[in-house]
Amino acid sequence: MAPPDPIATKQRWRITRLLAGLLCLLTAALPATAATLDEARSAIRQRHFTEAALIYQQLAEAGDADAQYALAGLYRAGRGVKKDFSTALTWMKKAAHQGLDKAQYQLGNFYEYGWGTDSNLTTAQRWYSAAARQEHALAKKKLAQLTEAMRPSDNQFSTAEIAQFIGQAASGNLGRLKAELARGLPINATDQDGRSALLSAIINRHPMVINLLLKEGADANLADRLGNRPLQQAIQNNDTKLAARLIEAGASLEDTDSLGNTPLIIAAAKGQTKSVQLLLKRGANLTATNKKSQSAIEIAALRGHHKIVKNPPRRRRQPAGETARPCRDAQSGCAAPDHPSSRREPALCRLVYPQSRRLARQRGSGRQAPDSG
Repeated sequence: MAPPDPIATKQRWRITRLLAGLLCLLTAALPATAATLDEARSAIRQRHFTEAALIYQQLAEAGDADAQYALAGLYRAGRGVKKDFSTALTWMKKAAHQGLDKAQYQLGNFYEYGWGTDSNLTTAQRWYSAAARQEHALAKKKLAQLTEAMRPSDNQFSTAEIAQFIGQAASGNLGRLKAELARGLPINATDQDGRSALLSAIINRHPMVINLLLKEGADANLADRLGNRPLQQAIQNNDTKLAARLIEAGASLEDTDSLGNTPLIIAAAKGQTKSVQLLLKRGANLTATNKKSQSAIEIAALRGHHKIVKNPPRRRRQPAGETARPCRDAQSGCAAPDHPSSRREPALCRLVYPQSRRLARQRGSGRQAPDSG
């Protein structure tokens, strides 16, 4: 028997050590990946979105489908990163192509509503189908709805086409909106939630789309199924300029949401002094109440918005012989303009007082208050 070759033995020993080292590295790397994903999810729970985005970015670039899906969600919502539908679409595609069912479902949404791409119902249907084949419940439901909506109907435009139109307004796709309007799609069409293109554009703060829709005659009073209307949403957004424009376009000052709140009550509840001033100047009803019987002044006081209404100051002692006079208006809670405390009132109270006094006099004389709608 020939003696072992020392050179060959040495080479085999080196190869064995190399393979053992690689195995150790791979074994150590696997728990680290899982821990990193857990750290990212923990950061999300603690609302540390920037930290989570950095972790997901590294893992997504390494090909992790779950990280790609999560990163796409952060870009779509603008959490931890700048909101970017195109980048969100890129990462969602990568995750979907790896067979992740929830990514396939979300990619269907991207194509249905035109997020970061042109709306394409056929492509949306294909991705919903892919997710549905993996027993994704929401994908199955969406696939059935989309298939039904794409069937020809007696109307010129299908439910799906209208949903696309509303989605384009929500994403700020000005070019596609112009094309759809030129094609004859009704500007006041609403989706399955009763939401119009104008309301969707206001909710998502797309001023150029809003300008186009108002210029083309969009109805400024259409409410969705929850009773939300364009003017109320503009107040929610603290956009006084848009609120003024909507009023000029015919928005009602007295229409209410599902809780009975008028635009004035919403503005007062949020402490928006400029919006309250605008609405009062345009004739909003100061005494209107919501379903909890709260007026604008009352709800502002409850929420501590002292720029809108202040708590009554202590009554001063009345000098002998001086005629008694009210120091504070019963309707508005504001100091009477001829009372010394009125100098300490905010400008809005001085604006509110004359209107409430006028309403009180009209009630006392039996005359009806003028219609402020």
